[in-house]
Formats: sequence, structure tokens, C-alpha cells
Amino acid sequence: MVTQIGLIGLGKMGFPLAQNMIANGFEVYTHDLLPGLLERAREAGLKAYKDTDALLAQLSGRKVLWLMIPAGPAVDHAIEKLLPQLQPGDILIDGGNSYFEDSVRRYRYLAERQIDFLDCGTSGGVGGARHGVCTMIGGKPEVPTARNSFRLSPCRTATCTRAKLAVDTM
Repeated sequence: MVTQIGLIGLGKMGFPLAQNMIANGFEVYTHDLLPGLLERAREAGLKAYKDTDALLAQLSGRKVLWLMIPAGPAVDHAIEKLLPQLQPGDILIDGGNSYFEDSVRRYRYLAERQIDFLDCGTSGGVGGARHGVCTMIGGKPEVPTARNSFRLSPCRTATCTRAKLAVDTM
């Protein structure tokens, strides 16, 4: 079971999601590009880092990184920035409700580099992120975070096997 996670993006959904994770026993390390959001996170007791290098240095073993950034080019930019520091078997989660074809493309790109990718649609609004997030996970079911869920409070998780089949057969 995953106990350590790096969360990138402390905006409207990322900040309360990080609080939810901590409340449910995760060791959470966070990052955002905006200094004000980092300060707010630190004031709330979160471990917040100015750059991804510092965040990644805190994670041991198989790294799990959850992106809570706007869908689109920002996700591709984040992947490219993180990729040199990831090892085969590390897990990258896109929680920003990306367009499914972008997720399939990212899955294939990262699979070539032996990085596990999960598309994790995250809904429930700010209140849900803090107190009852709903996640819809697409990816290989054998990836530990997909198989074991995230155990967030009170979590409702759907593993999208149909999306998984679409990714695996394309």
C-alpha cells in the first residue's frame, strides 16, 4: 500500500486533497509554482517545496506523484520536467481530468520509459477533495495505487477497466 506521495499543484483542488491525504495517514510532500500557495500550505502544516527536485528528494523507494494541475499542455510540461528524475516502476498520476486521448498518449509515452501512468479523474469539488473525493482511475490494474485504491476519506473509487482495455489494445 502506498503511504508516501508527492502532490504537485496546491490550487483549488490540490490543497484540500493534500489535507485529505494527510488526515488519512499519507506522508504528503507538495509543490506549487506560486509562492503564495506554498506559504498557505506551510501554514496549514503541509510539507511544501519550492521546486520538484526538493520534493522528489523526500520520496523513498517507488515514487508516487499526483499532478493536480490544469489539463492540457501544463501536464505535458510537468511530465517532461519530472521524467529525468523518475525511475522505472515509479507512478505518475494525472488528477486534472485530462482529455482521454491525451491520457492514452501519455500512458504510451511513459510506458516506453517504464513509468506507470494513471489517469485519475478527480471530482467532488473542493469539499469532496477535502472530505470525500471521488476518483475514476484509468490505467493498468496491477499498479499498486489502482489496485489498493487511495483510501481517502470517504473514498469512492472506480477502476475503469474499459479505459484500461482501450489503452492496452491501441
